[in-house]
Amino acid sequence: MSRRTAREIALAALYQIDISRSSTREAFSSAISFFPGAVEKAVTYAMEIVEGVSEARQDIDAALRGVLEGWELERLPAIERNIMRMAVYEIYRRTDVPHSVSIDEAVELAKIYGSDDDSPRFVNGVLAKVLKGLPEDGTEQC
Repeated sequence: MSRRTAREIALAALYQIDISRSSTREAFSSAISFFPGAVEKAVTYAMEIVEGVSEARQDIDAALRGVLEGWELERLPAIERNIMRMAVYEIYRRTDVPHSVSIDEAVELAKIYGSDDDSPRFVNGVLAKVLKGLPEDGTEQC
């Protein structure tokens, strides 16, 4: 399974939900159409991300707001906002994904899809601050 493909599908769906206020089902269906060769495991993982981010969005956004300095979450480019939402979801809710992998994948997505050349550095910096705020006992915050 390609988790990178899963994250790309999830990013496309989350972006559509964020921009057009589409339903999760509608956005996910649309996102999958851009990845016709995606294997079932990638599609399943992508849906888990989209549902997880959607269900915990208030908490995820609160975690991001807590580390943003000089920025408002709503004013960030939608692509970076949703890349970081996915990573925060994985950091807080997915015990099967090492934190470093979540951050590395987010940075790679920012390199590919980010709104400018500074996107990868910005995403990395914000997510590093989120990671520093994790309780040392590993309990979930969002």
